[in-house]
Order: sequence, then structure tokens, then C-alpha cells
Amino acid sequence: MKWRQYDWLAGGLAVCFTVALLFGGQLLWQKLAVAQPLDKAFLNISGVTKTTWDNQGKSGEPVKIYVTLQNVANLAKTHDELNNQAKKVLGKKPFKIVLQDNRSAELEQFNYEVQYMVQEAIVTGRFSVMEENLAAKARARNIDLQIYVDGESVYLQTAKDTAQMYVIIPRTGGKSGGEIN
Repeated sequence: MKWRQYDWLAGGLAVCFTVALLFGGQLLWQKLAVAQPLDKAFLNISGVTKTTWDNQGKSGEPVKIYVTLQNVANLAKTHDELNNQAKKVLGKKPFKIVLQDNRSAELEQFNYEVQYMVQEAIVTGRFSVMEENLAAKARARNIDLQIYVDGESVYLQTAKDTAQMYVIIPRTGGKSGGEIN
């Protein structure tokens, strides 16, 4: 009877050890095969100061990659580089890039005020009119404004004093790949 008790104990310990080994291996693989290459790739992109992520081990959910930006020269180009690097490292695993910045209340208010013009331009395609109107509003408030438009999104990059704000607005009903917190 004692031998059976030891068999169960040894079997239970073997199962616990195997599960711990597999879990540890998964964490190590995540750190060495995903986290370090992603950090290295993102931090080599101009304007990226910090990266973190969530949902790494949850299947079916996208990896949320939080990227802190500062002094970005071209938001559209930077966003494209971030997407390309994430695709290289993560492969087919779904991901979502969440941009973070050091915005001020004044820049947020400016963004709220210009959203109607941006949405109107997305519907009508009159981006040159949008650019003129946004530039006039920005000049009146001494806000530095850069606008980029591509086939998928409208990129608004605003700055005043030390505050900076980066906004990506999808041109279609789809997701933009970038989100601001």
C-alpha cells in the first residue's frame, strides 16, 4: 500500500514539474523570441521612447503594444514602421498598437474642435480644404500642426510648448492599428 502512495506522489510531482517547466519555457520563449526583438525593433524607430505590451499569452486576443512617442518627425511614417516591425516579430499573431503621448488639455480641446472637419474630409475627400481650415485654427492658437493622409488613415500631429499629441483617424470603418490613450 505504501508503494502505491509513493507512486501517486511521484506521479503528481512529475506532473507539477512538467507543467512548471512548460510554463517557464513559454515565458522564456516569450521574452527571448518576442519581447527582446520587439523592444529592439521599436526602440530603433525615431521618436519611440518606450514600449510595453499586454495579452501576450492569451490566445485569440491581440497583443496590445503600448508605444510612447516623443518628437516624431512624421507620424504616418512612424506608424507604418511600427506596424511593419510588429508584423516581422509577431508574424500572424494579431496585435494592436496603442500610441501614448504627453498631451495637454489645450491640444485635446483643439483635437475635439477639428474632428468635424476631419470627418467631413474623410467622407467628401476634400482633404485640401480640411488642411487649410485646420492650419488656420492651429495658427490662431500657436499650435504646431502636421497633417498626413494615406489610403487608410488621417494622421494629426500637434505640439505646443512641451506637449505633443498624436492622433490617427481611420478613413474607413476598419481599425487603424493605432489608438491613443
